[in-house]
Amino acid sequence: PAVAGYPNLSIPVGIRDNGRPAGMLMYSTFLHEPQLIGFGYALEQALNVRQQPQFLGAVLPIPNGGFCTGHHNHGQPHLPHGKIF
Repeated sequence: PAVAGYPNLSIPVGIRDNGRPAGMLMYSTFLHEPQLIGFGYALEQALNVRQQPQFLGAVLPIPNGGFCTGHHNHGQPHLPHGKIF
């Protein structure tokens, strides 16, 4: 569920020149999920740009950007002040 109570969704709206998909975020007001889903579905059907993903034969390895190799104090919180909120 949305933390603030405002539903949102993302729909495909096209393919960029580099072949990557482009999407659009849609938001609604509190307790209007059915209308938002209906509008999003109707727009997606009208645009008809979604392409079926293709299996390339193997899963490509994820490159290591060095984000997971840092030094962490195991057992200690990694958030400011040790709490989320």
